[in-house]
Amino acid sequence: MKDVYVILVFHAHELLWDLPETLLSYLEEGNPMKVSLLDVNYIKKRREEGRDIYALCSRFGDALEAPLCVEFTNELLVQIKQIIPETFERLKSDYRRGRFCPIYGHAHHTHVSLLRPEEITQEIVWNREYLHNHMGVPYPRYNGLFPTEASLSYDKMEAIAEANIDYVIFPHLREDKVPFEVIGEGDYTYRPFLIRAGRKKIIALPRNFPISQEIWRPITRMKRDELKSQGYILGDYPVFANEYLWGEQEGFPIGFEEGVELYLGVLRRELENAPDRGVLVYIQDLELMDFGDLALQIMEHAWKKLLQEQRDCRVHFVTPDQYLNEIVLPEGLDQLPEVKFHQICWTPEVRPVLRADGHYPPLGVTGTGRYDIRKTGLYDHPLIFWENGKYYCGIFDTLLENFAITTNVPVSVERLGETGYDLARESPDSQAVLYLRLMKRACNWGWRPTEGRQKRPCLKGYLLCSVLLRRLVEQTPALQSRDLKEIDPRNFVGLCETLRVFIDNRVAYLRYGLEELSRERGVDSSAAFKLFPEVEKWKKMALDKARELFLIHRRAPRDLQRFLILLQEYSLAVYMATDCIQRVWGESGNAEFLVEKMYHYLYDLYPPLFPGMIARIDSMDRRDVEEYFQAEEVRIG
Repeated sequence: MKDVYVILVFHAHELLWDLPETLLSYLEEGNPMKVSLLDVNYIKKRREEGRDIYALCSRFGDALEAPLCVEFTNELLVQIKQIIPETFERLKSDYRRGRFCPIYGHAHHTHVSLLRPEEITQEIVWNREYLHNHMGVPYPRYNGLFPTEASLSYDKMEAIAEANIDYVIFPHLREDKVPFEVIGEGDYTYRPFLIRAGRKKIIALPRNFPISQEIWRPITRMKRDELKSQGYILGDYPVFANEYLWGEQEGFPIGFEEGVELYLGVLRRELENAPDRGVLVYIQDLELMDFGDLALQIMEHAWKKLLQEQRDCRVHFVTPDQYLNEIVLPEGLDQLPEVKFHQICWTPEVRPVLRADGHYPPLGVTGTGRYDIRKTGLYDHPLIFWENGKYYCGIFDTLLENFAITTNVPVSVERLGETGYDLARESPDSQAVLYLRLMKRACNWGWRPTEGRQKRPCLKGYLLCSVLLRRLVEQTPALQSRDLKEIDPRNFVGLCETLRVFIDNRVAYLRYGLEELSRERGVDSSAAFKLFPEVEKWKKMALDKARELFLIHRRAPRDLQRFLILLQEYSLAVYMATDCIQRVWGESGNAEFLVEKMYHYLYDLYPPLFPGMIARIDSMDRRDVEEYFQAEEVRIG
């Protein structure tokens, strides 16, 4: 009889939902950003609905008598403490009694593609500090990391080692997913492997793709209408790989029991495929895009049925500490293969991702119709969802370096939580570091960036410019005598070109939706159409400011005051253009109809825009950039 080990790992994060309101209060009167639209606080919303996914997670573990690894961001924990304090106390109790075991993450859900190595280390340290120093969470035997969006970059692994990490949760490997190399022999699907991180080797626990992703199949078939708002519209177009490849159609709706049987079948297959002493690692967002409660119910029922029927296999729910200590280390790390890769994350997945730049089909969809892994772009650009933010963030990286502002600032993670991230109370250097760090949040740039999230880095960039302008007055003599590092000129091209997606493509799918609304429903959309000239006005301002930024940086690199004012004006313009786009939804009279048409538009947009765009920008040399900005004004769209 074989033994199979199961590790259940959840990632829990939320934006600092009320932070924009605080930050907008810092702006001067008359600034148009002060009266912009704000997002709903989903933690408060779920509380008002009587839904507590964190308590449900605890009860799920109790029902299976299974320890659960839950990676909480600092941002989420401080909001739970403030909004649902009874849940915060329950979390501390769950950690103390061993129902939850700590695994670290990035304190602010920041993404590796935007972070410098020292920022990665600091994010992990900040998360660890909050768990142990503020919440009193017991220390694990081995330090583990669940990186944001399960994203890793080989050239930044040493930064993870610097944070004393022993193992990482790793997205699964497949030859049609990303290029990689295996050194030595061994199983990299159901057993751990090693990744070199400088002088250290870190253990990688690979995600089991079927048990992690196939939870979405029953949910999507059970909740088809509710999932329309996320683009998974069964029956309108293929959603799952089998629908793309073989023309099958997944039936809907189905009942709860049928959903449980679907997932139970996945568990049976993976238990059969796993070797003796192998491991099945489930990793997924706990909130699961607001379907986490249903996912936990399906999983609990499926696992219980499986455990009742198993006769030829012993299933052990364990922590990473237990699996490493009892199985991996006694066998010897020298028995594990080593894996080299460039970049990786947990996409592509079991369903498509329809983003503002187009259609990314599920894993395995290639060689059929118009779809090809190279055209899709994820094979060569695994972190493409987030790296589109590198141009804007990269300018600020260099600015902070030129101002000699480092990550060594007096930041107390406990104090940040107590003040609700009221950053105006922090020192100027701490403000600068935190504004830039929060600009690098994954949700600002990728997976499915809504207009509200896209605005966030612009607001923080605007305020960061204000901090630097004040510092400029204090440090002008020192700055004048210091050698200033040049900003990568391609970043200025990126400021312009990314607006093809951030602004132009959003306008395009809204125009399409409004025209269809008029044609199909006879709705008068004239009020919504009147907002588009305002969008174009702000976009033109952004393009003009981006061109001026390039020119002044080339001709007068020490004129930092003018540069910062221009960068502030660019940030304001992109923010306001995006805010105007948000207002179109409200003026349409039928936002639900527009959402559905938006996804139809994006589904047809293949290949997606960002992979090719970023490849073109990154291949530009100085002459190419000069030619790009030679015209009196930059035009896109």
